[in-house]
Amino acid sequence: MLFDKLSCMTEQEQPKFEARFSISNAIRRVPLNWEHPKDEEGNYIPLLNRRDLTEETIKEYMEDDSNLTLKEIEIFYMPDFSNIPQEKMGICTYEEVSEGAPISPIYPDTPEGRQQLLIYLTENQPIWGNRKTGVEGWTMALFGNALFNPKENSVEGHISSSQKKLNSHYSSNTLL
Repeated sequence: MLFDKLSCMTEQEQPKFEARFSISNAIRRVPLNWEHPKDEEGNYIPLLNRRDLTEETIKEYMEDDSNLTLKEIEIFYMPDFSNIPQEKMGICTYEEVSEGAPISPIYPDTPEGRQQLLIYLTENQPIWGNRKTGVEGWTMALFGNALFNPKENSVEGHISSSQKKLNSHYSSNTLL
């Protein structure tokens, strides 16, 4: 049901997915070929969400240390991807307990890509602590109600037999 709602929506009808938060995870839009930086040991270097780099934040940094430059502040944040064409952008789930490191591969920001992301997370990542959840739990955590309420999006989904199998397979894992 969930994926069928995504796949039957036109581009204009699809909800716009920005960073929605679960307990400690968020979706970030990154280029499809983005490689998150790693340290010498191969661990991801946490980067804060770029949307949190505001004039007020920059001012606070500079009040704490007047010798800081904007470039020195920006190294703690995700790069500015605003000049990348939308068709070359994808979605990736980041944990945000530390400043932020990826916990999923990058997928196209399409219905199929979102489906692949949710399946990956269901199979490979706990949603909180060591607790796993199903596709619907991850969907609610990352995308909110948008995919579950067809009246909000003026879209009616049709459940395929493969989707019914997928839902029944993953519905045995509950959120908490």
